[in-house]
Amino acid sequence: MSSADARRTAIRAFMTSRGFAVTSWSRDAGIPESTLRSFLSGKSSSLRHDTLEKLAAAAGAAIAEVIGESDPISTSLVAIQPLAVRAELDGHAVIEKAEPGEPLYWRGTWVERYLSGNAENGRYLCIEGESLIDGIAPGDVVCIDLSRLNPSRDPGVFCVFDGRDVFVRRLQALTGSSGALRMLSDNELYPSYEIDARKVKIVGRVVWRSGAI
Repeated sequence: MSSADARRTAIRAFMTSRGFAVTSWSRDAGIPESTLRSFLSGKSSSLRHDTLEKLAAAAGAAIAEVIGESDPISTSLVAIQPLAVRAELDGHAVIEKAEPGEPLYWRGTWVERYLSGNAENGRYLCIEGESLIDGIAPGDVVCIDLSRLNPSRDPGVFCVFDGRDVFVRRLQALTGSSGALRMLSDNELYPSYEIDARKVKIVGRVVWRSGAI
């Protein structure tokens, strides 16, 4: 059983023990009913940490109880693998499932907070070359959530692959434009520019960074 399936089973058991229904619990938590229903049906692979917080608060319980953890998981360590991309002959990016290299080990609470509890969606990347994002410098390590791919609904900093290189940019989905993205730079030496979204692969959203002071 995968970690997502185990969590679905635990949340269903919690709902049964409390006599909760999807509609009423979602309403009390202030989240879309479709969010919880989609996860429980297997259509989505995870629930975000802030969603779990709202569900737990509405139930008057701790997140650990809702997801079937008898004790807080702050002391558990979870492996986050390095990011690896390769280009197929047709130029499409492929995110490999089994990457070489040493993993980083995160506390379980970090996985809950930054990856919605699903470490399988996490990859780390060491920043090389000049950074175009404030707060991220060469040599820093960033963690990427592979499941967060939509800058129009989830604005922020993303990891992008153009078929040759992997880079980190602040992305803006242009409204009224068919598949256009604006690559934003926090470095005034590098102007922002627009690109056809079909020419790049959004790998995932950057959710965490670590670096020297």
